This record gives sequence, structure tokens and C-alpha cells, in this order.
Amino acid sequence: MLTEQVGTPPNSHTDYRAAEAWVVELVASGLALAAIDRICSSDPMLRRLARHLWVGRQLDRVSVDQLACEVGVSARTIRRWAAPDAAVCACGASIRTPSADRCDRCARTARTRWTRQALIAERERFRAHYERLPISSDWNATKHPLRSAGWPPVATVRRRFGSWSAFLSADK
Repeated sequence: MLTEQVGTPPNSHTDYRAAEAWVVELVASGLALAAIDRICSSDPMLRRLARHLWVGRQLDRVSVDQLACEVGVSARTIRRWAAPDAAVCACGASIRTPSADRCDRCARTARTRWTRQALIAERERFRAHYERLPISSDWNATKHPLRSAGWPPVATVRRRFGSWSAFLSADK
């Protein structure tokens, strides 16, 4: 069994140094990328690190295009795996968009942060602090400095309630 030869992968979230050393040994063992992916499948961060190291070792002997053909992925994917500063999300997944600060899955999760109840709570927090209801320009980042206080975006309020007035008249 393969895991008996290489050992059980350490958890990269609790002991990253041990995990990194384990991956270096795993890649140095000369296993194929498919086997390394299978072994590291439970930990995205380990998998990414293993791919990076494996591709780096292979590029010493073949070109990016040849390696892409061998592995069955595009040359662009090989270049992304080989990039030492490839962006990685906190969850361990690769970030596709260079300007993004998180992966697609985490970005979708973040978008659902502002529920109707959370928006109403923010309205009440605003009312308690400023002793009035907010107007939309209070929460507009380009028009008003209050936006830096963590108020939700105006577009989010309108998407959840349909209009700013519906938001202001919504019950607690």
C-alpha cells in the first residue's frame, strides 16, 4: 500500500512545518503526480504544495509544454502550479483571479453574509449611534466616509429588500 511507504500525511493546518517536510520527502520519492494527488487529496494546502514541488522538479528535465502533455493539463495550469507566489485562499484552494483575495467558493460564502436580519440589525446599530435612520448615501463608499464603519453596501440592501424604503420600513 502506498500510504505505508510514505506514511500518513500530517495536518497542514496544525503543523505546517512538518507537513511541508513530509511533502518534500514525498515528491523526492519520485512518485507520479497522480499518486501524489491521491495521497494529498484530503488536504488542499498539501496538494498545492506537492504539485508546486513536483512540477518544479520535472521542469528541470522537460519543457512546460511537454510536462503539460504528460500530466494531461494545459501549459497554463503547469505554469500556475509552478509559480512560487501563486495566490492561495485561507481554505487552501488556488485563487484564479489575480486581483482576488479569496477563492470562488469563499467569495460566494462571503456574499451571503448580509441576511435580511443582519441588515436590519445594522440599521438599528446605525440608528442607535447616529440617532436617525440611515439614508443610502450614508452607506455608499464613494459618497460618504461612514461606509468605512463596516456598514453593508447599498447594493446589498437593495438586493435583499428591493428598495431602500422597504429596508427602512422592514420590521425588526
